[in-house]
Formats: sequence, C-alpha cells, structure tokens
Amino acid sequence: MIQTSRIIHVDLAQELVIHVPFPKSLGKRLANYVPAPRAISAIGLAKALENSEKCELVDFKTPEHWLWTDAQLESELESNPIRRHRRKLGKWKEVRDRSYELIQPFVERCTVQEILEHPDLQSWPAQRAQELGLKSGIKIRRALQAYLLGLGDKRALMPGYANCGAPGQQKFSTKDTGRPTIAARMLGEKKHKPNLSPEARAKLALGWQRHKTKGVSDRVALAKTLNDYFVKSVTPSGQGIKVELLPEAFDISQAMFAYWGLRSQQTLRSIELNRGLLPSRDETLRRMHKARDRYDTLNGVAYIDSTSTDQTLISSIHPLKRLKSPWRTEVLGASIDYIFGIYVGFEAASATTALLAILSAATDKVDMCARFGHIIEPRDWYGSTFNMFEADNGEAKNKLTMYTLQELSTSASYGKVYDAINKAPNESGHHQRQKRNDHLLPGTTMGRTKIRGEANRIEAAGLRFEDYMHLLIGEILRHNNEEYLDPPRIEMYPKIKERTRRGVVEWMIDHHYLSSSPMDIDVLRVTCLPRFEASMHTDGIHLFVPGSGGKRLIRRLVYRSDYLLLQGLLHQSRRKVGRLLVHMNPMDLSHIWANIDGLKRFDLATGDQDFEGVTLMDWLAISEDDRLARFLANRFEKQHLADKLANVENRYKVGKRAQQQAIKTHGKLTKTGMKRDVRAMTEMEKAILTGVPVKQSLPWESQEADKAEKLLSEPQMVPQTQPNSSNDLWLDIAAQIYENHSGGPNG
Repeated sequence: MIQTSRIIHVDLAQELVIHVPFPKSLGKRLANYVPAPRAISAIGLAKALENSEKCELVDFKTPEHWLWTDAQLESELESNPIRRHRRKLGKWKEVRDRSYELIQPFVERCTVQEILEHPDLQSWPAQRAQELGLKSGIKIRRALQAYLLGLGDKRALMPGYANCGAPGQQKFSTKDTGRPTIAARMLGEKKHKPNLSPEARAKLALGWQRHKTKGVSDRVALAKTLNDYFVKSVTPSGQGIKVELLPEAFDISQAMFAYWGLRSQQTLRSIELNRGLLPSRDETLRRMHKARDRYDTLNGVAYIDSTSTDQTLISSIHPLKRLKSPWRTEVLGASIDYIFGIYVGFEAASATTALLAILSAATDKVDMCARFGHIIEPRDWYGSTFNMFEADNGEAKNKLTMYTLQELSTSASYGKVYDAINKAPNESGHHQRQKRNDHLLPGTTMGRTKIRGEANRIEAAGLRFEDYMHLLIGEILRHNNEEYLDPPRIEMYPKIKERTRRGVVEWMIDHHYLSSSPMDIDVLRVTCLPRFEASMHTDGIHLFVPGSGGKRLIRRLVYRSDYLLLQGLLHQSRRKVGRLLVHMNPMDLSHIWANIDGLKRFDLATGDQDFEGVTLMDWLAISEDDRLARFLANRFEKQHLADKLANVENRYKVGKRAQQQAIKTHGKLTKTGMKRDVRAMTEMEKAILTGVPVKQSLPWESQEADKAEKLLSEPQMVPQTQPNSSNDLWLDIAAQIYENHSGGPNG
C-alpha cells in the first residue's frame, strides 16, 4: 500500500511536521472521508527521505476541479454544446458552499497554523453540530479536515466528483431513473430501472454481433438476444415452450439495443449489412493496396496534416527563456510523398495554418530558404496547386478552408472518423520524419511528457527558432532531392534523370502526368493574409490598431479605390461609419483586400514612396513615437502659455504701479486729458526708439508741443540723461537731444 499525504505545516522549533493523508481512491471515484491531520517527527521524515524507495517528496499537483472559478462552475461546461456531459457543476458549488458554512465561524480570518494550534480543534465540531441541531459532527469534521488539506482553500471542499460524468464514460445508477411508465402511474406497478447494468450492456453487444445479420431486423435480433441472455425460466407445455423473461428485459428498447450493439468498432450498421460488407473489410483493404497507389498524376491529390515539432526552443530575444513547441503543417503529393509545402509557427493548428501550408505549396520557396540559410534553385523545391486535398477531421475541416478551396475551384475530402483506412500517409509518417530531425536535436520532447528522473529539457535546450528551421529545411531538401526512391512506374526507368523524388516530379512534368488545377491563387493569397478590423469613412478605409479593441485608428493608413467612389460608398459613410474586416500583409502596407461585393483590392492613398519599405510593426512604432512627441510638445505648449500669461500679468502690474506713481505726482487726468497730445507723445517716443530727432514744431502746434513738454517730469527724464544708463549709442544721442531741448539735465 502506498500512502500519500500533503504537508500542511512545519514547526522547526518543536521538530514536527503536520500532514493530512489524501482520501483513498476507490476505482474511478474518490472516498468522501478525509483523514485527520497527523504529526510526525521532522528528523524521522528527513531520515526516511534518504531512502527514495520508501519515502519520496514530490510537488503537490492541484486537482483540476479545485481550480474552477465560480463563473466556470456556473456556465463553462454548460455553454459548450459540442461535448456532451452529465456534470451539474452548479450542484458541486452548492455542496462546497454548504460545507464551508459549517466551518466558517472557526476558520474565517485564520491561517492554517492558527487553526492547528487552536485548543478547541478536536472538540469544536461536536459543539458546532449541537448549535446547528445535527445528530453528529461528522460532516463538520470532514469539512474542517478537507479545508486543512487544501491549505485554507475553500475550493478544497469540492465533492470528489471529478472522475464521474466525464464524456465517454458509462453511467450506472442505483436509483430509478427516467419518467414513470403508464403502468407505474395508472396501475401502481413497480417501474424497473432502464439504466442497464454492465453485464446487460455486454449481453446486448454480444447479441448484436451474433444475431444482427443481413435480412434480420433490429426487432427480431433483439428478441433472439432476449431469449439467449434474459430468460428467467423455460417451461414446456402441450401447446409449446413458454419462456419467462427477466423483468429488466421489458425495459430494453430497440434504440438501446442498437446503441449498445454498435459501441464496438467491429460491428456494422443495418445499411452496411444490407450492402454485404464484412467487419473485416478494413483489414482486407489495408492488405490489398496502399493509399498512394490510387493516384498517378503529380498534382491530382495532396495530403495535408499538422503535428507538433516536439521541440524545446529558446528565445532569440532572451536566451535564458524558453518557448512553446511550434506546430508544423505539411502538404505532400499523394503519388510519391513529395513535400510541396510547409508552414511552421507557434500558432495552434487551425484553418489559417492549413491555408498557409497550401499557399506555401503553390508558391516558390527560394526566398523562404534564403531567409533560413539555404541557397536553392526553383527546381530544388517545386511548387504546385492541386485538384483535391485529402485531410482528417481536424484543422482543415472548417468553413474558411472549404470556402477558400471552393473559390479556387478545388475540392477537399475528409476521412472517416475513427477509421484509418483512408488515413493519409503523412499522418502515419510524422513520427518517422521526426525521428530523422526533431528527435535528434537537444531539448526534444520526444513526443511525450517528461518521465520522472529524466533530465530537464529546458536546461538542454539551446536552439532558436531560426536554427530549427534551418535544420528542418535541410532535412526536407534531402527528403525531396537526395533520398533514394524506386520509380513508381515501369515506364519511368528509361528516361528518369535521378532516382529521387525530384527526378520523379520532373519526369511527370515532362510527360504531362498532371491534373487540372487552379492557376489564379489570388484568393488563396488574400485568405491567408492576417485579418484586421477596419472602418469606412468619407475619405476611405481606415485600419484599427491591432489589440485596441477597434477603438483607435492607425495614423495615415487610408485606402481607396475607384470602386468606392463610383458605387457611392464613401458618400454613404457620411451618415454612418461602417465596420468591416480587411486582409493585409503586415510586411507590405501598399494595399489591402476586402470582401465588398466580392474580393477587391484597395491601395494606400499617399504620395510618400517610402511607405513601400515600411512594415506594420515599424509604422506602429513610428506612430507611437509621434504620439509621445506630440504629448511632450503639448506639455511644452501648456508650460509656455502658463509662463507667458504670468509674465504678462507681472508686466501689467508694473505698468499699473507706474501709473499710480504718476497720479500721485501729477494728479489724475481726465479721459480728455489722456487723449490729448497723442501726436506729440508719439513723436517723442519715436525719437527715443529710432534716434531720429523730433521734427520742428509748427506754428499751430507750438501750443500743443509746450503742453507736451510740461508733461515730462524730472524723475522721468533724469534716468535718460545719465551717460552710462544705456549701452546703445542711439539711446545716448536721444537723451542728449532731450537735454538740449529741455534746457539741460536739471531742466
């Protein structure tokens, strides 16, 4: 027996270790009883840990149902209509909350150490049960011990239902299920359990295999099965044999018989039996032919499938950080397993990755190989479009892929679920290719989880994504161009250039072993491009900043075309801005694609030719830098305006103080007096500023000039007559003129 416990408290002062044993596992369910905390010697535990065969210390793995939030318990599984389940998580939450209410006064606002050191730990459950009017404190004690097992986590009070009701598991009940029959309602008869036992289900499966043959209906096969396995007694009589069936036999319907009879993969349905098929048909076909032998043309059929790369890579930005394992999607020619296209990325397998692999198969790979350090010619890696694609029921079976292939006039077929007879060769060949490249690299996962005692993969990792792609492309080039291959047809032997996959491909091209396939792949190119949120305004289509939730537009990226002007779509945007999705290559901002009454191209409305070499990431960085510069400039503008207004206010106060001083000296002037002698005062001010002497007073102006001279006070003229009062020569000259005009420095 292996006993597992969780250490919940360590007291080094008293050399004690407190642990709580886990509930026992009874088959697929967990025992409800949680043992009480136990204390052992810390020294004894340390000695026991020296022998790893007897005692071992491992990290605690939190059960999955402890991690569910309240929102997930209420809606997560119930909102998924694809996977059927019987779990009622709302009741799980009710059980947890009721258990916590029993112990809440004792554990609330207390740590695990405080609970363990409380003097009433043993007697409190009985006292609490007496307060609540319960017969015993078993439920309270169980909740308290489960709470300690979870280290004060309320979710540890969740009932042990995690292994019950999972998808694909059979349900067995000890209570009557289903609605009452009419006999139970009208006659009061006991209703038998329609929930079949494991033995009854096995008998139905055996009866289906034995009696369900061609020409035998489900009703007759069920009756024969009941006579074989559900008979209570057989009584001969003068009129024949009387059979008495077991009570549970009357609750078995034809639907139940067909359901449990078809649970095995070896059984056939009624329509398959009528067609004369045999259960061994798949094995027979596997022995007769291989999937690749059904096709003769180069580009008639292609296989597409995705797999993990089984890698532990390091970041090129921070070499001490690891990355997730990338995913690889391959496109293989059906005739010779020539790898026509590939896509490797950190995105999970999806419709986009499948379309990117198809696009890679249809285009030239010279630039891609040069990016990762391989200089090749176009004949080293051929590209091709295909008439049909065969895939499994995974990433390639979705509306986006089907729509794109339909627009390309290409078809797709998908294999039967849980049946490998139509399985593509690349699905079963992933492991062979991974053994030649992926599993030879340091830090590989080998396609499995880490085994106890195995070296840490993170410490062994040392390859970047670029390094892995260089090695992977080199292996693909060897697979296509160097690996030996027997010519699949006898007629290839005389004129084949080389006995490799490339040689077979070139022979098929020269001898026109080709199928009709689409030549225009613009739809494929556009569909594979990333999608961005956009809006149509009066001046064109604007793109939103990725990740902004459709709230912030990208500056200066406006796209237009003649189609928008001729159809009046821009004018309609004056009333309401329309939202749409566009396709754009982040490496090329010169144009976008949008599905507006069909796929159409829109060009960037700009006269700056340098936009052709700017990527979306670069432009967003430039825009963010401009936003920062604009923000800082706005701060400077606010600071400048505040300083300016303060300076104006200060100088205005100085001028007002000068006016008050003049009023004290000369008295306050009337409005008429302030307006008088404007011309004379302006002439004198001009003389000071320009250094040009005041012009001679005219006869009719002599009186006004004399009045203006009287307005000049001695304190105002004295600072201007000092020879060192100014460093400007013209001010000194002006001061001398005024001294001469007024009769000297003393007036």
